[in-house]
Amino acid sequence: MTDASMVLAVLCSGLVAGGLTLVALAVVPVFEQLPVADWTRLHRALDGYVDRFMPALTILAIVAGTVAAILASGTTLRVLLVAGVVGDVAVALVSQTLNLPLNRTVRGWDPQATPATAGAIRSRWVRFHRLRTAAGVAATALFTIGLVLAYP
Repeated sequence: MTDASMVLAVLCSGLVAGGLTLVALAVVPVFEQLPVADWTRLHRALDGYVDRFMPALTILAIVAGTVAAILASGTTLRVLLVAGVVGDVAVALVSQTLNLPLNRTVRGWDPQATPATAGAIRSRWVRFHRLRTAAGVAATALFTIGLVLAYP
């Protein structure tokens, strides 16, 4: 069970980190170049697709990492796995408490009449996205190091 849970934690966490990284490196620069009305339309369109799988993958990574940590033998491995879980919990917390409320705000706008605060809201969303991306990449690295150490 430890083997399967560790592999699942690495896989799901890696998919989360990869998705977040792709957005950070490829989508955010486009977001930042677009006029606010165009950014609003693009953000709203992408948001629906991302929300279909990212929360489930994040939860699965957290559960699998927790199971692996509970079943792990050795303090170093357990610490790495717990730290990986903490990283993915940070992804979930930043997403739920910071990015998703902003997503709901953007969904409520008329793209033709965005508020004067739209640019500041976009900047906050980008800052929070970079934070969760760093947490997700760290989580995946920690899970991967744990897997490599457990099975050299």
